[in-house]
Amino acid sequence: MAYHLTGRSIDGSELYHVVVDIIKQVSAIDLKVVAVTSDMGPSNRVMWRKAGIESKRDSLVSCIGNHHPTTNDKVHFLADVPHVLKNLRSGWLSHKTIVLSPLTCTANNLPSREVQLSHVKAFVDLQSAHDLLLAPKLSNSSIDVSSEHFDKMNVGSAMHLFSKSVSAGLKYLVEKEGYSRDMLTTA
Repeated sequence: MAYHLTGRSIDGSELYHVVVDIIKQVSAIDLKVVAVTSDMGPSNRVMWRKAGIESKRDSLVSCIGNHHPTTNDKVHFLADVPHVLKNLRSGWLSHKTIVLSPLTCTANNLPSREVQLSHVKAFVDLQSAHDLLLAPKLSNSSIDVSSEHFDKMNVGSAMHLFSKSVSAGLKYLVEKEGYSRDMLTTA
């Protein structure tokens, strides 16, 4: 709907008031605002907190902010997809495991609750010995933790990791190469 160019930085509390003002103006011309999307920079995170969005380790994260300033409807605050992918990759590389909820596992008929980076590493190692690759864009650099911020936040590397070809390759390892069924959760 709109872009608001703020220069190098803006105070997140001030940004929140700018967003509320934009929502009011858009509502005045009978358009309904349902979501605010932004990157995950420090100013935007302050804006989210001001809107009532909080996330803490091991807690349920809600993306529904304070009621709409003029209609009392709820407004969703969302991170843009590239930032979600980059942060998910960065967290996975740092912690090596993502633990899924029992509800997610049951709903998707998954054999375990853990998404393991070691499964992808095994796939990368297997591919390195072959000329024909099931996931040609996946390499050690896709799963290597680097101290360089740019490498950690590279969208391409995240896309290579979270791809259909990686999922298909992991399923292949289970079905044709005899790897553990737990790898299907990672797939």
